[in-house]
Amino acid sequence: MITNMNDWHDFKHQTSIHVRYDDLDTMGHVNNKTYLGYLEEARIKYFEDVMGFEKGSLEFGAVVGRVDISFRRPIFYGEQVRLLSRVSKLGNKSFDIATVVVSRDRQGQDHFSAQAQVTLVSVDAQGRTVEIPQDFRARVEAFEAQGREAVS
Repeated sequence: MITNMNDWHDFKHQTSIHVRYDDLDTMGHVNNKTYLGYLEEARIKYFEDVMGFEKGSLEFGAVVGRVDISFRRPIFYGEQVRLLSRVSKLGNKSFDIATVVVSRDRQGQDHFSAQAQVTLVSVDAQGRTVEIPQDFRARVEAFEAQGREAVS
């Protein structure tokens, strides 16, 4: 579990999100259901950048098995949002993507707004669980092992 901003150095992938007015709830902050969409955008961007996945193809051999989100601070309209993601666990048939949600307020201050873990399960065209393909595993391991700056 991430406890402070110093723990973010292991997250090599970054996705920027613009808060839309319809992301808000009646309390004036981003609704909790919207975070699921933000996490999906970050996952798709990760797969585009790391795997060469084409978003329009809709051919992806994994389904969401679990989502766990811990909310720490509300995000408000006009704030900039960054999602820092990494594959934190790579098993035989499933893998976890850990994500830290960082919001920057109008004064330029960064805030640790949420953290999430999404478990994806590798499946074939019929929806049966299968082992994670070796090329997928190799690309993820290579990306996560490198010590370069975040992809944006």
